[in-house]
Amino acid sequence: MQPIGKNEIVISSDLIAPCLCFLVWLGDKNVRGMYCPFTNQPDALRRMQRNVSVTMVETQLRTGDMGLGWNVTSPCKVKAEVRLCKKDIEGGQCEGVTGSNQRLETKNWTAAQRVHWQTGEFFLLPHPRLCVQVKSEGMVSFSEPQCPFETHRVRWIVPLLIGFILICLAILGVYLIRGILKGYVWKWLKDDDVKGV
Repeated sequence: MQPIGKNEIVISSDLIAPCLCFLVWLGDKNVRGMYCPFTNQPDALRRMQRNVSVTMVETQLRTGDMGLGWNVTSPCKVKAEVRLCKKDIEGGQCEGVTGSNQRLETKNWTAAQRVHWQTGEFFLLPHPRLCVQVKSEGMVSFSEPQCPFETHRVRWIVPLLIGFILICLAILGVYLIRGILKGYVWKWLKDDDVKGV
């Protein structure tokens, strides 16, 4: 039963995370309590993992050298891990780069509107097969790799395809011109033979 004059609040399941808590006031007293019903629920942790994102850009590091900067956003201040991984040539599996794992502790998160974020850096230069992944504590696997420097085959396939089509048209044009010239030469030689007789 809902108290008179109170509104029911509906929370989207996408927003349910282990850190979602309710602040409760008891009556007119200044007694407050916090209720966190999703703290130890695996479903809430899996939902939250979908809302954890990581990005990576080439940047100037604190040392002055060029390197990679990463940014992780999360609905909660969670313990997590960020790592670099290298995609295989076929673009399937992404194997972790040895020594690149960095721990994210709960005390280092910065709060923003409805999200928390944390930044860091890797002392490596960009590479097309280099990706970044994040994993929240309690999750079995890392997130899908984010590969900002990946070069897509479409970039070089389109010019090759256009070049191939142009070469084929040129060869076809040479055969057509050859046929036309052969016809003119044949006609010219035939006319000379007839005149000579």
